[in-house]
Formats: sequence, C-alpha cells, structure tokens
Amino acid sequence: INAEYMGERKQMSDLSSSIVSGRFHSQKQRLRSCGISNLIYLFEGAPCEGLSVPSSALETAMSSTMLRDGFRVLFSPNVEGTAQLLALLTEHMNKNITSSGLLDATFECWNKQQAVSREMDLRSTFVHMLAQVRGCSVEKAEAVAMQYPTPASLRRKLTQLVKCGSNEEAESLLWNIQGADGQRRLGPAAGTLLAKCFL
Repeated sequence: INAEYMGERKQMSDLSSSIVSGRFHSQKQRLRSCGISNLIYLFEGAPCEGLSVPSSALETAMSSTMLRDGFRVLFSPNVEGTAQLLALLTEHMNKNITSSGLLDATFECWNKQQAVSREMDLRSTFVHMLAQVRGCSVEKAEAVAMQYPTPASLRRKLTQLVKCGSNEEAESLLWNIQGADGQRRLGPAAGTLLAKCFL
C-alpha cells in the first residue's frame, strides 16, 4: 500500500479460483471504493488450460479489468518479472510521492474500513450462483442479473411464460443475453440449463 497507489497481484491459478468463488469481483469492488485513484492489477503468468476456468475466460477477465473496471493492468511472465516490475514501480513512486499525497488515516483504520463484509448483497450472491453454471462466465452472469436482479424475479418471468403455455420461450428466455463485450451470447446450452434451474 502507498499513499497514491494500490495494487493486487494475481497468478493465473489464483485468478482462476477467485473467478469461480466470486472473490475476483468483490476484490475489485473493494479496491475501487478505497479512495485511491491509481489502482493497479498485476497478472503473473500466461492463461493456460488445466485450470478451473478455460483460458478464454481468464483473458476476458483480464481485459475487462482494464476496459470495463478502469484499472491499470500490468503483465508479468513469472515471479522474477514481477520483482523487476515492483522495483521499477517503487522507484517511480519514491520519485513522485509528495507530502500532500500521504494518507491521514492510519493503516489499521483503513484496513478496518475495507474488511470483507460477511453479508453479501442479494444481487452479488445471485451473480455468484449463476457463474457456477458451465458456460456462464461472471460477465454473462452479471448481464443476466442486470435484467433479473434476484432469483425471484427470474423465476417469476419464467413461471409467467410457462403458465401462458410458452415452455419453449421460457427455456430460450436467456439465450440471447450478452456479456459486457456485447458479442458473446449466453447461448442455448447454458441458457436452457439456467432456465430449468429456476422452473
């Protein structure tokens, strides 16, 4: 932590597990609310197969961190590269930090304010639920939650369609919902599975 900069380092294995658990989304939210303008995400290593999420999902998560969430994103090939980057960043910060940039609050006070809440709001919990379904990335789950912010609202819509005799329309309700990139649809497989979960 520095008065003007704050960063988070993620290896690919950690990024993968934090996407699955939902920590990645909540960590970014806490960083954005810390009051520091220069936020840095350092991704270490290259996306690869064999992790809990596919490499394409890791690439999407990294790009959305920069393009949608507004973080400064740095990439490092390995631990040695990370050490070199951190040394350069430290040198840069030491040259540019001014007394006016120092935090008035103590670290203990700041740390207490940023502690993880034990009670996630309903929408965040819903997003994490949806993202557990194969084919439904966090970005697509967030897009679903934008239209149906609670499980009850999604169930109401699906039930309404079924009562009108539109079973096929109910199953295809979520197919065309698009992620943040505006291109990738949720699709028939994941969309139908999600609909059946709430019918």
